[in-house]
Amino acid sequence: MPIPPKGWGAVESLIWDMANALKDLKHEVQIINTTDGNKVLAAINEFNPDFVHINYDDFIVLYPHINRPKAM
Repeated sequence: MPIPPKGWGAVESLIWDMANALKDLKHEVQIINTTDGNKVLAAINEFNPDFVHINYDDFIVLYPHINRPKAM
């Protein structure tokens, strides 16, 4: 599902709203929207964020591989 969603997509809408609120506070935000865990880890490592917020339950298995502060 695209972010921001076109029509239906409650979780995607919340992600979009949170990203925009953080940007308004001058934070740099990156949304990674893929179901491929390897691509997620690569994007996190490339971006090197201060914090990672995971919104996809299946990615709990990625937790040990993310060496940044994180929340789910």
